[in-house]
Amino acid sequence: MLFIGPLFLIYIFHMYYSINEINIIYRSMGFVVFGFINIFIIPNTKQKEFFVYLLSRYPLIIGLIGMPNYLLSSDFSDLNLYQFPFSILFESAFLPRYSSILSANDLGTVALIGFSSSIIIYLKRPSYINMIVVVLSACILFLTQSRGSWAGAVAVVALCIGYVYFNNSKFQILVPVCLVFSILSYMILISNLSFFSQFQLSHRSTLFWQGINTFLANPLLGWGPENTGSHLLTYLGEENYTSSVHQTFLRFFINTGIIGGISYLLFSIWAIIRPHSMQNNPTIVIIAFGIFINMLFNEFSMFGVGLPSVLSAIIFGLLITNRDYF
Repeated sequence: MLFIGPLFLIYIFHMYYSINEINIIYRSMGFVVFGFINIFIIPNTKQKEFFVYLLSRYPLIIGLIGMPNYLLSSDFSDLNLYQFPFSILFESAFLPRYSSILSANDLGTVALIGFSSSIIIYLKRPSYINMIVVVLSACILFLTQSRGSWAGAVAVVALCIGYVYFNNSKFQILVPVCLVFSILSYMILISNLSFFSQFQLSHRSTLFWQGINTFLANPLLGWGPENTGSHLLTYLGEENYTSSVHQTFLRFFINTGIIGGISYLLFSIWAIIRPHSMQNNPTIVIIAFGIFINMLFNEFSMFGVGLPSVLSAIIFGLLITNRDYF
C-alpha cells in the first residue's frame, strides 16, 4: 500500500472535486474499489498455481471464440507469402483479429497474459497438452497484430530462457537489467527516429510527446479520470488522431498528476524487482514483466473493470502476496 496509497487518495480527491460530474465519480470509485479488490483480495483467495493455470486457459478460450469472426471478416488476397512474416510487421497485410468479446489491442493484452501463463505452466508441468496450449496461445497473440503485446511476449521468452538456464541469483540480476534495457529501447523507439517510422505504431510517437505537453499543463493532480482524451486533442489539433495516449504510465500522469503517476510507476516496478518476488515467485515476475512492457504501448491499467485490467491486477497482486510460492 505504500506506493499505491497516494494514487487511491488522488482518485478520492477527484471524486470530491468533481462532485457534479457523475461519470468521474463513478469512474474514480470503480478504480479504487476494483483496483483494491483485484490487487489485494482476490490473489489471496486461491493458490498462485490455480490462477496461473486459469490464466493460461481462459484467454485461449476467448481467442478461439473470436476465430470464426476473424476468418469471415479478413481479406487474405493481398497477403504475400514470400514476404511473410515481414509483411505483417511493415504493412497492413491483413486485418487485426477482433474477438467476439474484445477489440484487437485488448485481445492482444489478454492473449499475452495467456501466452505467458501457458509457458510457465509448461515449464512447471511439461506435457503435450500444455505444449499445444502454448502454440495455440502464440498463434492467437500473433494474429492480433498488437505490437505492444508482441514486445511483451519477446521479453517473456527472454526471461523464461534466463529462468531455465540461470540460477536464482543471476535471474535476480537479469530482471532489473532487462527492465532498464526495455525502458531505454522504448524511449529510442518513441523518439521518432526515421528508422523506426516503418513500424505500424499508430502515431504513438506523436501521441506520447503531446501527452507530455498535456501532463505539463496540469502536473500536480492531473486532469482527472475521463478527461484524457479531450485535453489531449487540444494539443493534437487534428481529427484523425485518436483521443487515447496509448501509454499506460503517461495516462496516469495526465489523469492523476505527478503524484499519482509516480505512485503507479513505482508500484509496477517495485512489484517486479523486489527481492522477495524474484527469489520466491520468479515465474509470476516473468508474466508481470510482459504486462509491464505492454503497458508502454497500450492504454490499460490495473485499475478498472475491463478484462485486461482485471487480469493484470490479479497478476501483480500475486506478486505482492507472500502467502505461497510458485
